[in-house]
Amino acid sequence: MLLSAPATVSQINGSVPLVIPHNATALQEIQIRMDGLLNTIKKAFDNDVTPFFALIICLWGTVFLELWKRTNATLAYEWDVDNFETNEPDRPQFYGLKVKTDPITSEENWVYPFKRLILKYTGSTMVVIFMILVVFACVASVILYRVIVSVDVCPGMSAVDCLIRTTVFSSVMNGVIILILGKFYDKLALMLTDWENHRTQSRYDDALIIKVFAFQFANTYASCFYIAFFRGKFEIFGLGGDYYDACSDTCMSQLSFQVMVLMLIKPFPKFLKDIVLPTVRKFWRNRPNWCCRYRYCDYCQCCKNKVTDEEALADEDKKMTFDYVENERLKPVLDDFTLSEYTEKILQYGFLMLFAASFPLAPLLALLTNAIDIRVDAKRMLWMYRRPVAAIRGDIGKWYGILQFVNLVAVVTNGFIIAFTSSWAQDWTTTEKLWLVIGFEHIVFGLKFILAYLIPDVPAAVALDIRREKFQVAKLLGTSTLDKKGKGSHDLVDYSELVPKYSKKRRERSSNYDTFEENDDTSNSLSKKIVKKEKEKNKEKKSDSDV
Repeated sequence: MLLSAPATVSQINGSVPLVIPHNATALQEIQIRMDGLLNTIKKAFDNDVTPFFALIICLWGTVFLELWKRTNATLAYEWDVDNFETNEPDRPQFYGLKVKTDPITSEENWVYPFKRLILKYTGSTMVVIFMILVVFACVASVILYRVIVSVDVCPGMSAVDCLIRTTVFSSVMNGVIILILGKFYDKLALMLTDWENHRTQSRYDDALIIKVFAFQFANTYASCFYIAFFRGKFEIFGLGGDYYDACSDTCMSQLSFQVMVLMLIKPFPKFLKDIVLPTVRKFWRNRPNWCCRYRYCDYCQCCKNKVTDEEALADEDKKMTFDYVENERLKPVLDDFTLSEYTEKILQYGFLMLFAASFPLAPLLALLTNAIDIRVDAKRMLWMYRRPVAAIRGDIGKWYGILQFVNLVAVVTNGFIIAFTSSWAQDWTTTEKLWLVIGFEHIVFGLKFILAYLIPDVPAAVALDIRREKFQVAKLLGTSTLDKKGKGSHDLVDYSELVPKYSKKRRERSSNYDTFEENDDTSNSLSKKIVKKEKEKNKEKKSDSDV
């Protein structure tokens, strides 16, 4: 009866016709338009070019990491930290239980027993696995809620109300659970890493990074993997055939919506914590006293202590510098700023790579989010928190290996999304879909290997500088002459003061890598000094022999 009434035909995006009856209520019209919008989104994200977009994103990930390796090599050489981890000192928090003699330096060092270290690693691993199981339980509870609401509550509601109570509310609830568990686990991972008693700061950071990412990977992507590969294929907890969590057609639209919600929700807690709350606290602390709001107030203590004398004002100006220092000291410390920022960016990179076939707008959304996040972090570091202390590192640690892991997993996930989740191969058999996944993986892995082989890890100019430095250092250490008695002598020239000067010139040459020339005075200054000193020594020897 509803569709037989006169209707108005409109289109969304010029392709999907909508039939809106004249006697339709407002809720019915909203329902029809929402269905049309979902169909438009589905066709926009799930079409014939989806496999090619996923292929481009997977190859882009390889190019991105290869270019980062080149940048890392340049920065490490420029700041003379390319061999930092080999000579890294012990952490102040490290403690040993027995003394062991170093076979190379013959020095006695405190060491921690290897058996106890293995036991601690095993205990930490069990705790991480338990927390991952907690994440799976929370995801299962959200799924159970959505299925029960859709079966028992939705039949008496409109489609819009049902959509809000199931898809929207469950996605938001899953995002809130992810944030709460993530905050709790960050503190737990820090306690476990402190308990493991790592010797150097690099090992400590790597262990903490692995724990945090292992949990955050399961915590962030569990719901997305369920929607992509398991939803609608299994019975829910044995509740019967009625309680079946299935998608209307394919699960691509639900997966796209889930990825979009998670990418938008995750930056908000940091924005509230780092911008909104400090601003509110500052406003509350600087608010005027209620008695001082009157214009002619002279009876309260704060108004009696107002400075009016010019000399007193001058003294206050002199003390302003000390006030700045005191205010800076009272600011809160950033604490785990680096770890949290890396974790946030890696998880965002994972959304972009792992589910590229389902949500092509993820790169654009990440670009806009990061453009805002850069300014938020800059304001936080400069004005609201104490300036962070710089730390020496030769690279980004385990984060690079994690990025490589995400790139490899992205090839597999995108292949399975194209074959089993999207409508691109919906009419294919299971065997044909598996062959599609295998073919997609082989093509992408082959192209990734070719790109990684063609792009050098170290820029040519930096490699040339490293080669020149090794040659000149070898020349310094290998130069020797004979004394009057014919015995070898290696203490002819004191080169100890020349080598540090050469290493300092790395930063001066950092801006001239692209325009490097062989006859550059900066790069050849060391060899010129060496030749000059050796000539002077030869003249002195010749004069002694003549005498």
